Amino acid sequence: MPYQLVFDVRATRIEPLLAIEGSASGDLEGTGRWLFSSEGAVSVVRYEWQVRSTRWWMNLIAPLARPLFIRNHARLMAQGAAGLACWLDAPLLSQESRDLLAETVPPQPAPGTFRQGGRIDPTLLAGVFYGLLIYAVNLYGLTWFFPWFAVSRDWVTLLAHLVFGISLSGACLLFARCAGRRSRSAERGMLRYIDFKETKT
Repeated sequence: MPYQLVFDVRATRIEPLLAIEGSASGDLEGTGRWLFSSEGAVSVVRYEWQVRSTRWWMNLIAPLARPLFIRNHARLMAQGAAGLACWLDAPLLSQESRDLLAETVPPQPAPGTFRQGGRIDPTLLAGVFYGLLIYAVNLYGLTWFFPWFAVSRDWVTLLAHLVFGISLSGACLLFARCAGRRSRSAERGMLRYIDFKETKT
């Protein structure tokens, strides 16, 4: 993908021939860990990267673009492994990228459901608050500039604002459910494609 990330990594722990840990700052924040081991005559390098983006646009589109980010990261790691093998003048026997977040985070209720654990989803309550806020802004704040708005201060207008807020939050929940399903499906497809390309090479 055509984007660049700039970050610094500061070593925080070094154990010769065993591990290196570092702290990242910049466009990415978090920690990285390199673990070194051997299996017979084969050297094994495991890199654990637990970071979050500080770029607002990446965080904004992350729910939909996560499969693309994963694919891009897997390609970057494959290129890094090939470069390291070339620099060491050693053959690269295999390279694998795994999503540690998907393996460690326990299953969560499916996004888009209106009830979680028997309780109403907080997003709907946020819709109620949003409706009240819009009602206050429209019928009390704007009356400073448009005094004739005051005649619309009644329970019908309040109910209309509440319905609008709840409907908006409900639409967001449904969109999140559909986007989550598509994202997981696309992610599985991307990972299968990456595995297929790796086995062919």
